[in-house]
Order: sequence, then C-alpha cells, then structure tokens
Amino acid sequence: MMGKGEAYLLAGQAGISETALRKFAHSRSPSLRMRIAENTNTPIDVLCMLANDDQTEVRLAAICNETAPDNLLNTVLNDADPTARYELAANACAKLWVLLALAEDENPYVQWRARKTLKRLMN
Repeated sequence: MMGKGEAYLLAGQAGISETALRKFAHSRSPSLRMRIAENTNTPIDVLCMLANDDQTEVRLAAICNETAPDNLLNTVLNDADPTARYELAANACAKLWVLLALAEDENPYVQWRARKTLKRLMN
C-alpha cells in the first residue's frame, strides 16, 4: 500500500502511467488532485474532470496545465468563484485571449488584475 507522500511524489512524475493518474485523480486529497492536474501527462478527460473540481486550486491547476485545450480554458471564464478568475488573470502564462476576456470580467478586481498582467506582458 502506498502512502500519501509517495502518491504525491509519483503524481508529478512524467513517467507515471495514465492508469495511476486516473486513480489518483479520484483521491479525497485536494493537494494530490492538484498535483495530477499540474502533470502535463494527465489525460485530457481527467483534466476536464479536475477543471470542474470543488476546490478552486484544483480547477486552476487543471486549467493552467499547458496541455489544457482551449475549450477547457473557457470554463474558468465562467467560473462562479471570482478567485479562480482573478488567479488566472494574474498568470502571465495565460493565453492572450483569456487575459483579454478577463480584462472585461464582471468583477472589477478580476478586470484590474487582467489589465495589469496584460500591461506587464506588453512591456
């Protein structure tokens, strides 16, 4: 039987099997699910599942994964939690079209953060 620490370390490795990633993605541990969401070898269907997680941090990790397809990025633009949208707006690695959309967000703090990130990227 594997301990939580060992599972956490394995979840971030590039060589971990899809079967293990799928199994760990159903863990009750948000930090382990977040680790799976960050792994660029995580299958797209698992990323999609994690992009709808109850925990904001897990959703953000899935959406910020460089392998996340554009349709998955749309989910954060409609995320009910403004914290998720704010955190993505602060991410200089976010795609330009996402930052531009967040610059027009209904929440003024999200707008401000996205505009500040865009300004920093333009300089």
